[in-house]
Amino acid sequence: AVVSTQSTGVTQLSSDKFRLGKSTGTATKAKATGYFRGNKVVTYRLRVWSLVDGYVQSDPSVSFKTMKLAMNACSKKKDCTGVNYISDTKYKITEGSKFIKKQGAKCWILGGKHIPSFTYDSTIWYYYEDYKTAGEVPKTPAYTERDTALSACVRNPLCKSVHFKGGKWYQRKGSSPADAIGQKAWLLGKTTLDLSGMTLVYHYLHWTPLAGVQYGTAMPGQDGFKSIAEATRQCMATAGCTAVQHDETKKKISLRTGTAKKSYSKTRLTSYIKRFPCGNGDCTGQRKGKVVTVDLKHCYKIRSMEVYNQQKCCSKSGGNVVVKVDKTTCNTVYMGGKTATVKFNCASGTKGKKITLTFNDTGDINIQGVFLVFKAHPNCKK
Repeated sequence: AVVSTQSTGVTQLSSDKFRLGKSTGTATKAKATGYFRGNKVVTYRLRVWSLVDGYVQSDPSVSFKTMKLAMNACSKKKDCTGVNYISDTKYKITEGSKFIKKQGAKCWILGGKHIPSFTYDSTIWYYYEDYKTAGEVPKTPAYTERDTALSACVRNPLCKSVHFKGGKWYQRKGSSPADAIGQKAWLLGKTTLDLSGMTLVYHYLHWTPLAGVQYGTAMPGQDGFKSIAEATRQCMATAGCTAVQHDETKKKISLRTGTAKKSYSKTRLTSYIKRFPCGNGDCTGQRKGKVVTVDLKHCYKIRSMEVYNQQKCCSKSGGNVVVKVDKTTCNTVYMGGKTATVKFNCASGTKGKKITLTFNDTGDINIQGVFLVFKAHPNCKK
């Protein structure tokens, strides 16, 4: 290891022992690490590079036209110790442990590993310059602003990173950066956002992804699926299936039954839990004054409804009922105490997370349930 003997450096002798340099020059000592005080620090190729003015490192070798090309080569070379500046179009990687004083010279010393990070939208992001990530996230656009792409990524259960190339930002499923000069990647870290209501839509149903969670128990013989889409389709057709489990480490997708939940960290595991309108598919209304509200829990396009009322004989109360899905009027229908059921279509494009039925008179109205013809929708804001 290179050891600093200058007063402008620090030498680490062991895990908890450091000393200042006592004289000029450098020396080599086993199991020691030298840290030189530079004018500034550059982070590139996941390494820290200290800039030292007025010195070059010994034993220069291959030349490169730019600093980054030289640093890229140095970071991959086992014996490289840094980069010397020769001119604006010439940089040399070095393998020496000595520093030579030279007027107008400068060099960058190869330091320890470091991944730059920052916080945006209550989320930690790890920045990789001149790297890319793979795996296109389906049905996502190219973004013209980085921050918009980051915010969209953290709210998409499939997105693990953002990739920049050709002036645009893209959501990616991959989390393993690969070399790509001129491109950039941001890996998703921990977030403090409440994403408990986040779902994916497969075959017109919502599915809640839970990373690092094992859900229910395995269904025998139901573990040979090639994709989440194929598995969720089969889960919908299989009695007792409550979730789909994807073990990315073992590359295995299987069906699950039951609702027991437990944390799992032995492999990269994600459970996709099947959801229905109102959570369990049992939609009943909550009455407050003349308004009955049905909480669908997630976003749905509603094609038609059938509302069930507990019929009471001989009632004279009744009137029009305005039915809305979020702020969109689905329909206006007549309903009274003697009405057992009323079935109606919704206006085209009706979607939302909440149904409200506003009555003229609710004297003996007692909504027992709501039957829906629906399609799950990924986002009610669009």
